[in-house]
Amino acid sequence: MKIGLNALGLKSKTGGVETYIYNIVKAILLNDNNNYYYLFVGENTKEIFKNLTFKNLKIIVFPINTNNSILRIITENSLLNLYCLLLNLNLVHHFCNYIPRIFFTKSVVTIHDLGGFFYHEKYPEYEDMHKYYEYMKKELTYTLKKAYRVIAISNFTKSEILKYYPQINSDKIEVIGQSLDTRKDKTTSSNISLKQLDIDKPYILSVSVIRPHKNMTILIDIFNKIKEKYKIPHLLVIAGGIQLKTNDFLDAINTSPYKQDIKYLGYVKNDALPVLYKNASCFVFPSLYEGFGIPLLEAMEYRIPILSSNAASLPEVGGKGCLYFNPENIFNTVEQLYQILIDKNIRLTLHEKQKNQLAIFNWNNIAEKILKIYKKGILSNEN
Repeated sequence: MKIGLNALGLKSKTGGVETYIYNIVKAILLNDNNNYYYLFVGENTKEIFKNLTFKNLKIIVFPINTNNSILRIITENSLLNLYCLLLNLNLVHHFCNYIPRIFFTKSVVTIHDLGGFFYHEKYPEYEDMHKYYEYMKKELTYTLKKAYRVIAISNFTKSEILKYYPQINSDKIEVIGQSLDTRKDKTTSSNISLKQLDIDKPYILSVSVIRPHKNMTILIDIFNKIKEKYKIPHLLVIAGGIQLKTNDFLDAINTSPYKQDIKYLGYVKNDALPVLYKNASCFVFPSLYEGFGIPLLEAMEYRIPILSSNAASLPEVGGKGCLYFNPENIFNTVEQLYQILIDKNIRLTLHEKQKNQLAIFNWNNIAEKILKIYKKGILSNEN
């Protein structure tokens, strides 16, 4: 059988979506030697997949920049549809929330989250994307109707789909999560040291792209209050590129009375992350909306205590391997963070529970579940 894998929705820098697509394609190919696969990518993202050299995989590169959403949508509705018909594909898996309206091959779709569709109006920083999100919100009605099966990456995402699209049969949605990025090897020694990063004290770590819903200004407020109340010696170290048009985040740092103890590193390369994780006193993740929340698993891999927001999918992903806080109650959060920093028993308990939580998320198991969907879809007469 011939199966298409549509990664045209992947943009150059998309974090969790890139991790999901690369690793699920790799896991599917490692677990299936019987079917032949066609992976559709854009010119600007082809390098991401250059190491996927499987005999039963052909990568087809469309000459477009997928960062151009309009061009990408036109391409999916025309060239992609035509290719799939000419190749006589039995099934296509669309990885990025969207099945083209003009598309005639039986399809499976992965829905990561609905944050952009339904919450963009809260973020004036995304003003230039409002029309695109409004368009995609309407297209999702068609996507959900057209899909043979919908893969939601968390129970939270499934609940969001049913909340906003109650007409869809819940049995059509299967929850299949994701796991850690196999391209990151924590056993490999790094040439980067804490000294090179100008970190010379114990520190609280947060790793995240700086977007409005990531709630990073609240983290700075929490840090201000814990420094004021408990005089902790720790730095606050934040790693991640900024995707904002206003300077609320940088303003919060610059106006902090403890700004000399806040180290904003910006975007850091993957080889610097192991050093940051391994030496951190704890990891704090204050996000308000996550379809999955891969940073929690990344922090667990290094067995550091985690304090996470209790919002969206985060308790589902973190399980008992994290402590949780209400992002609207900073006072209690300060107390929780202080206890993590001083109480060895809390740290040891979290360490043990993180082992069990990490075992739940495994790419091979994830691939097997998806392959079962492919098999049923190919054999079934159901549209």
